[in-house]
Amino acid sequence: MRVIVTLAAAFCLGLGSAAAAETVKPAKASAKVGATAKLPPIDVPYEKFRLANGLTVVVHEDHKTPLVAVNVWYHIGSKDEPERRHGFAHLFEHLMFNGSEHFNDEFFRALEPAGATGINGTTNRDRTNYFETVPTAALDLALFLESDRMGHLLGAIDQKKLDEQRGVVLNEKRQGENQPYGSLREILSKEAYPPGHPYSWTTIGSDEDLNAATLDDVKAWFKRYYGPNNATLVLAGDITVAEARAKAEQYFGAIPASEPVSHAKAWAAPLAAEKRLEINDKVPLPRLYSIWNLPGDGERDVVLLYLFADVLASGKTGRLYERLVYRDQTASAISASVSADEIAGQFAIVASARPGASLAPIEAAVNEEVKRLLDQGPTDAELARIKTQRYADLLPAFDGVGAKGQLLAANEVFHGDPAQYKRELKWEQEATPADVRDAARRWLGDGRLVLEVLPENGLKPATETVDRSKLPVPAASAALKLPPVARATLANGLKLAVIERRGVPLVEMALIVDAGRAADAAGKTGISAMTFGQLDEGAGTLDSLAIARRQAELGIEIGASSGREASMVTLSAIKPNLGPALDLYATIIRKPSFPQADLDRSKQNLKSAIVQEKASPGGLLRRVLSTRIYGAGHPYAYIGSGEEAVIDATTRDDLIAFHRRWLRPDNATLLIVGDTTLDEIRPQIESRFGDWKAPAEPKPVKTIPPVAVASAPRLFLLDKPGATQSIIAAANIAPDGKSAGQELMSTANTVLGGQFISRLNLNLREDKHWSYGASSSITRTRGPQVFLAQAQVERDRTADSIVEMQKELRDIVAKRPPSAAELDDARRADLLALPGSFETAGQVAAAFAGLIELEQPDDYFNRLPELIAAQTPDGVAAAAKALVKPEALSWFVVGDLSKIEAEVRKLKLGEVKVLDADGNVLR
Repeated sequence: MRVIVTLAAAFCLGLGSAAAAETVKPAKASAKVGATAKLPPIDVPYEKFRLANGLTVVVHEDHKTPLVAVNVWYHIGSKDEPERRHGFAHLFEHLMFNGSEHFNDEFFRALEPAGATGINGTTNRDRTNYFETVPTAALDLALFLESDRMGHLLGAIDQKKLDEQRGVVLNEKRQGENQPYGSLREILSKEAYPPGHPYSWTTIGSDEDLNAATLDDVKAWFKRYYGPNNATLVLAGDITVAEARAKAEQYFGAIPASEPVSHAKAWAAPLAAEKRLEINDKVPLPRLYSIWNLPGDGERDVVLLYLFADVLASGKTGRLYERLVYRDQTASAISASVSADEIAGQFAIVASARPGASLAPIEAAVNEEVKRLLDQGPTDAELARIKTQRYADLLPAFDGVGAKGQLLAANEVFHGDPAQYKRELKWEQEATPADVRDAARRWLGDGRLVLEVLPENGLKPATETVDRSKLPVPAASAALKLPPVARATLANGLKLAVIERRGVPLVEMALIVDAGRAADAAGKTGISAMTFGQLDEGAGTLDSLAIARRQAELGIEIGASSGREASMVTLSAIKPNLGPALDLYATIIRKPSFPQADLDRSKQNLKSAIVQEKASPGGLLRRVLSTRIYGAGHPYAYIGSGEEAVIDATTRDDLIAFHRRWLRPDNATLLIVGDTTLDEIRPQIESRFGDWKAPAEPKPVKTIPPVAVASAPRLFLLDKPGATQSIIAAANIAPDGKSAGQELMSTANTVLGGQFISRLNLNLREDKHWSYGASSSITRTRGPQVFLAQAQVERDRTADSIVEMQKELRDIVAKRPPSAAELDDARRADLLALPGSFETAGQVAAAFAGLIELEQPDDYFNRLPELIAAQTPDGVAAAAKALVKPEALSWFVVGDLSKIEAEVRKLKLGEVKVLDADGNVLR
């Protein structure tokens, strides 16, 4: 169940929050189900067949949106690499994006203009996969390209491409290593597994091995592993099995099979005894890793250990969070996770200390809690809660064809059965506390790696039937048909916006409050974020732990956040538990108690986040950019995660006052998307929000002053000693979000830096391979917006990269405006990709929440295709000039100034200021 596991990890097994302190009972022989509704079964129906050349094809029909997710998975990963060629599988993944014999160009260049979304390829220890979601009309194009790189690649690979992609991969490697804790992957792989184990090296590989790869190596690798008999094609979405069979045969049937491929056998490699290491690295906080080796994916014990990990550290109900973060307050973050690969897996507990704290008491507490759970097992209530939460976390994945396609592909490739996930879900649902305890006892013994990280200081082809002399041209896509927005307003002024979305029993809600960071009072920067961040720390008669426990019991997720224009309180609930979910949701919104102890703890966590932010190059940029662009004191200006002094000065009374002033029914819209209708949901909303009264004082109004474009270019430098890469950003004030021409500016941005085949990315990544990626964007607001171009580049190419970025920014508004061909590609990409933005209920909710936040009409997305289709080259060129101001840019460079400052100053970009991590001028 590899995809399910990955999705669950993203939701459940990351950094924990806080947990309930429960009286632990001995494990019993059977699990007691909590008092929640019965959960509907999960099923992704499919049909599977095999072509004569060995290609396995899996088809899932889902006709609710005119989209098809295409997955091609090759059963080859880094574990299959020979000695002195580590990193080769990942390098080859990059090469396969660079063109094939009948389309010798970037695959993005063909797919993006056809409206494809989610275009990517990934490599891990066990497989390499390529995937994209395309409009149904573009399916032939996608299959042409996928089949061409499977059967017709070698003639397009040359030394130039190999050198280019080698540089891109080395950039990607250094970009990862440049992050705090990023260099640990190699250490953990090497030390956790014995020499020669296929998982004892990293997928990214080593510089020495990557540089040693030859063109002959590349071609031999392709011939050996990339035949149809070592691949699985999954088509999920708006296609029938008959159509899929015909197209698979048409495009892939004539590709010859490769030699049979053998794969490594299971090798869990448990450690015989504890192994301890201590290293010093450029990290902001001490961190403790405890790692046990496990069996691989598909084993029942691994499924049971997922449950064990969730009891330890899933959200605020995790035992480790309750002990270390909430009660002892020795750790700033804690996680417990299982990673299950094909031949082996790992159980990891990772704890980050608070600034200045020691790892010793953290390790002692971790050991105590693990031993207690090993001795007694989880309680019935804990296990029932975890099962419901995991079900709720998985459910959204079954609403989109992309995730369903990857689920079927993973289960087929590694288990030969696309429905393997059902077997593992059954193991999970039937697990008892004793089952979970006993599995942990079998694997979580004394043999573990403890790492302390301290701050420094019969196959045959068919006859070829495809004309590969030209790419298939996608037909016109089906018109985007978005469900209507049903509107109503309660007597207290609360506006309702309901969008019916059938498919899975899931309801997404967002209370959108017209507040956001723009509502922060002078001297109280961050008060909106702190107020909304504390809503679920205590409400009504419930404390933080009781709220977290209730969410887990119901399988729901409630969150709160503040953007620039609006603050939101969100709810994701499974339909059977919607009633009690709304009870809790309303209590959190209307009756927060803002407990002083939880506020004090959150302040410490925020200050820990600031410490980590200052240690990250990207974090340093976030701390200074908006203040320098908008000017200190502007409502849109903010400093990353905040300022320590403001955090310390914020009181409980400040939060109460902000909540009363801004979070009121006549200042909010409740957006509801999912398995319901306005008529069905309104009585439930009325019963919980109908008597919510607005304060007597008038509704507050935000004032957003205009911001003038800078009178001259400026350069801000931030020092990150030892950084192997530099971050470059160039920004200027752009027209207000409510001004005309937003769609034209968006298209201009797409050409410049908004997609893979944009000018900035092709220049710095593909042509120069100085960067793993360069991009540009527009920060969407109602008032003055920001245009931002940025790239992370090799340190010794910092000045050169600035010159190239400057050239691209000047050219698009002067001698090289967007061409007709670029405009056509950008418009088609934006237009044809629209259906992919509304595939799931969560995507629909996010899109319409953005409309409400920016005060756009409900029919905006229905009108958008016409606005895009009507664009002209002259209109986009004029929009580019309104958007990009080369002579008013503020440049930001974050890197090792001892190595880059002199060369950057020689460029004479403008007045130079060196800033510290809080934006203060040092010189």
